[in-house]
Amino acid sequence: MEDSTKTCGECGAVVYSEQLSAGTAGYRSGKLLCAVCFGKAADAEDTVLQEKIALVDEEDHVEDDGTSHIEAFGAGSGKKVVGAVERKQDDQYRRDMITGCRGATRCRVFHCKLADAAAMFMESQINEWADANDGIEIKLVSTCIGVWEAKKPEPSLIVTVFY
Repeated sequence: MEDSTKTCGECGAVVYSEQLSAGTAGYRSGKLLCAVCFGKAADAEDTVLQEKIALVDEEDHVEDDGTSHIEAFGAGSGKKVVGAVERKQDDQYRRDMITGCRGATRCRVFHCKLADAAAMFMESQINEWADANDGIEIKLVSTCIGVWEAKKPEPSLIVTVFY
């Protein structure tokens, strides 16, 4: 039984099955590439990636004292910063919290990827947030599935807690 000869879609060189199984040759942009062309394509992709990464200046994300202005947020943490938008603490709002059966005063949005581990982590985040804020009374919870824009857009579970 004879192997069919495969050729590089770029330079026409022979591509051996050993190269394919070792990962030194393969497909890029729908074309089969030999080891040399495959390596050049990978180098070109790395260069493009490095250029994209270089577009972000490290100085833009560091405060004068050398610390980052982006902090993790969750139960018990201090000032909440999401991107460049500061999330206010409940005591910074003018309206008093409404308790009893009347409508909600504020809301909080949680989101996670559509995966078991992510959903369990979000569940613990919501529970920690509720435990850390004794003065809140949850009035309504709304959920939806939507695309959350982050490093790459992906479907997410979005939970809005009205309190």
